[in-house]
Amino acid sequence: MRDFLRSFTCQRFPSGLCVWSAGPLVVSPHVQTTLRHLHIPPANVEPLKQSDRRAVLRLPGNARQEPSYVVKGFPLRKLESRIKYQKYGLSEFIHYHRASAHRVPAPTCHAYFEVRSFGLVRANGVILEDLAGWLSLAELAAKEPPRSRELFDRAIPLLQQLYDTGVNHIDPSPQNMLLSPKGQELRLIDWQYCSFLSPRQPAQLLFQATHFLNYAGWPADSPQGRSWLERLWTAAAPPAQLENFLRAVASVQQQGRLGATQRLALSLDDRTARLLDTAVSLSL
Repeated sequence: MRDFLRSFTCQRFPSGLCVWSAGPLVVSPHVQTTLRHLHIPPANVEPLKQSDRRAVLRLPGNARQEPSYVVKGFPLRKLESRIKYQKYGLSEFIHYHRASAHRVPAPTCHAYFEVRSFGLVRANGVILEDLAGWLSLAELAAKEPPRSRELFDRAIPLLQQLYDTGVNHIDPSPQNMLLSPKGQELRLIDWQYCSFLSPRQPAQLLFQATHFLNYAGWPADSPQGRSWLERLWTAAAPPAQLENFLRAVASVQQQGRLGATQRLALSLDDRTARLLDTAVSLSL
């Protein structure tokens, strides 16, 4: 995975901080301090999400016209995490850039950073475009329930694109799809875990449709869920009859929320596989 970094510019700073960026990036002393102290950010940094495992921080711009950024960082406290550091910030950085190569709408990922100590990575993460003022489809639907159909329909072209390109983002939920303040643009966030597959795999469309409906709170056999699935099926045109596709989503949805490992590998558990083998076919 580190070979991927060779095409990026590396800036090295004191105390083991390194930043790889695709273009010119000013890493001010204030930004350096923030990256080194994710768990205790400076006073003028806005914590958006904070836990022992990750920190999402907004770094405001300044009078020198430096833009604001969002830092998604991983404080790697355990030895095992430090040894396996690549699956945290480095994976997210690579996935953002691979998604960009597929023209998937996502925030611009400006840089990857890591902080080393005694030869081990004790923290890493990404520096992202700040989407201040953007709201998720889930937030907007909660504020304006009558607009839920309109809002959730905005996800259909994005899910179609993921299916067409084989970009398997494992959490394409309404919570991870952000709409611009004027409603003209949609972005998909949170790219730490995903896989890149052959295009147009019906199982991917099945999993992502089910996952979206689970987090939208729409059962597949409800009027809202069925209508949404019909529109997705029409847009994506999978090699499956509509009724079979609807039954497949309903069958998987009955198993509850799909685990990350299942979604990453597009693998069904034995019970679900038997349901699909005996009751549903995704192909004509």
